[in-house]
Amino acid sequence: MKVKKKTIVLDPGHGMGDDGKWRRPLMTLSRGKVKTINKFHSHKSDNKFGFYREDIGVLDIALAAEESLIAFGYDVYLTRRDYRNCAGYLANGNEANYKVNQWKKDNWETWRWAKMLSKTVKADAFVSVHTNAGEGKGLIGFYASMLGIPLIDSICDSIEEEFCELRSRKAKKHRYMVLRNHTRGNACLMECGFHDSPIDLEILLHKECRELIGYALARGIHQNLLTN
Repeated sequence: MKVKKKTIVLDPGHGMGDDGKWRRPLMTLSRGKVKTINKFHSHKSDNKFGFYREDIGVLDIALAAEESLIAFGYDVYLTRRDYRNCAGYLANGNEANYKVNQWKKDNWETWRWAKMLSKTVKADAFVSVHTNAGEGKGLIGFYASMLGIPLIDSICDSIEEEFCELRSRKAKKHRYMVLRNHTRGNACLMECGFHDSPIDLEILLHKECRELIGYALARGIHQNLLTN
């Protein structure tokens, strides 16, 4: 009997809106301190070494996680694979369009169509990928259903093994709209470090490090699904 592949939806948070405007400022390090650059540069400037923007950074993490999860044998869908927040960029290996595209025309909010995608493909796990701010540091996972706690613990353990500087913090319950009412409950919003922490930003500034976080995130998801 053929075993059905498990399906995972990754949601790289934020991104350029349909209005063409960036949602997050640039971050950089200056003399060991975090400096915020509020001017919205083009993404060519963002990709230069020494700058970090959450919109682009979490996309690097999600794309690396997708690559690893596909190698593990999962079907993987992303809510975006470009710098834009656009449902037309839903993908599973290529740009696959679902009824969510038409539905999105009347519902702009990203959390609505992220959840719609998860429901449409009957996702076994949903992870919204972000980095945090607020003068903290380390990894934080948020859940709406208790089923999200083991998923968060598994992801945090995996990333912490890769980067000991990114210490995991206690999972927190939060009714973020993007986490509510997932059909299987196995959903979390993962904050992969604080981009206003000099220690965390030193890691996030390097694309290769963001990709390593993505691979570790994928291993965490895989370990969680192996036991569920």
